[in-house]
Amino acid sequence: MHFTFRTLLCITLWPQVLWAQFAPQAGMMGTSAIFADSNIIVNWASGYTIERSWQNISDTTLGKVTAGEEWSITGKAGNGVISLGDGGTIILTFPYGIRNGAGPDFTVFENGFMVNDSLAFLEMAFVEVSTNGQKYVRFPSQYLGSSIQIGAFTGADARQYHNLAGKYVYNYGTPFNLDDIKDSTGIDINNINYVKIIDVKGAISDLGSKDVNGNFINDPWPTPFPSAGFDFDAIGVIYQNDGMALSELDIDPVSIFPNPAKLGVPVSIKGFGLNQIKIHKSNGETLLPTTTHQEDLVFKESGLYVIEVSSINSNAKSFYKLVITP
Repeated sequence: MHFTFRTLLCITLWPQVLWAQFAPQAGMMGTSAIFADSNIIVNWASGYTIERSWQNISDTTLGKVTAGEEWSITGKAGNGVISLGDGGTIILTFPYGIRNGAGPDFTVFENGFMVNDSLAFLEMAFVEVSTNGQKYVRFPSQYLGSSIQIGAFTGADARQYHNLAGKYVYNYGTPFNLDDIKDSTGIDINNINYVKIIDVKGAISDLGSKDVNGNFINDPWPTPFPSAGFDFDAIGVIYQNDGMALSELDIDPVSIFPNPAKLGVPVSIKGFGLNQIKIHKSNGETLLPTTTHQEDLVFKESGLYVIEVSSINSNAKSFYKLVITP
């Protein structure tokens, strides 16, 4: 058989061509990444429940992950991340439901980083959505890369991943289009109230996670640190269902008045069905550990405060910003 240089070149490149089928990394031509400051984002997650998992599922003596503060979960990307651990989960709720529109409907942010000109440290997560918080449908994820284990802090090619959160670096969100699950039963793609993020266990073994085609999804593993697993940053809403009021979610509306408030002026925090209220400084320090209702609350220092509330009906939490001016 006669081989030319062109034939040998095609044979050499063939595996890479097979593996690189999807949108490339942020900043590259053809990327689908969405910048955190994009004007197509109309809202952000406002409530959550979280279940953190192990630093290393093959050695649970290391304990569960601890990196990140819960008060940073809601709101815009860039406020901080929280680690989920191997197989950990977080469920986000929103001021209004998410609806299906033209193109991507919401975007998920993580804190990946470039390791060279084309590869990045990427930690992946499955994404599921629900209308009622009971029935969830998973976006059909795909991985087309190598089956050789990606080690801790080793670069990966974003083009090998599809419908997995985490394929883009910090400050760039991975888009999700509800058209991809339009034939699913038990949910209304024009009334999505819950988004669940589930860390992909990137082990190429029986411990690992598989895509919709039964392929092991390869991402850095093990990462036996307090920051192991998917590092959740934020979810941005692109198409909002303005007809779904917050009162229909687990967290009832909360009134904080006045806001902003002048130093020394009493602030009232009220809401129906509240179980707890916690007040944090912007550095995370807790001022009021727990209470159920606050009227005539006077702050001694000006600045930004974070009001954390939870409902009597669930473990979901919402966060609100309160500004005290001099």
